[in-house]
Amino acid sequence: MIKPLRGATKTLSLLISSLLLHACGFHLRGTYQLPTFLSALSVSVPKEATALKQKLYRVLEQNHVHLETSGYRLVITQETINSQSTIFDPRSQVMNTHVIYTLNYYIASPDGKKRIDPRPLMEQNDYQSSPGAISGGNEENLMIIDDMRQEAVLQLLNRLQGVKADQFHKIQGPDTQGSAS
Repeated sequence: MIKPLRGATKTLSLLISSLLLHACGFHLRGTYQLPTFLSALSVSVPKEATALKQKLYRVLEQNHVHLETSGYRLVITQETINSQSTIFDPRSQVMNTHVIYTLNYYIASPDGKKRIDPRPLMEQNDYQSSPGAISGGNEENLMIIDDMRQEAVLQLLNRLQGVKADQFHKIQGPDTQGSAS
């Protein structure tokens, strides 16, 4: 008789915990609830940013955003990666590399007018390597850039999740950017 009560108590505790988490707005990382007017987007990414395009499309599709050719348009205008290396200790040949990843974007309405001004997203990271090492330096750099790109995409969706319809202003002219889809 006591064992069924323990099972019911555990079930009730689990149910109450999950309700509390849901009520406070908790959600798993990488899941976003975009406003309904942004649930169908056309996406424009520069041709040379294929890795970014793949990550962005995957995350949008995972979050139930329909990729269409009409409706609001998310325009990625530029993806830049800058690295700066400095040697800490010439005797040990340890090198510190500071990487800055920047992503610029804006949102345009179906009539081509910019509704959210161009905005940058920036990710920064540092790592240490040995210039005399046979391998690992370039692979580590590529992995860090890939992680930064993923974080920028998640940060972008986080920003889009917070967009309200009344934030869109009507003063910008038609889009004249020549970005490819």
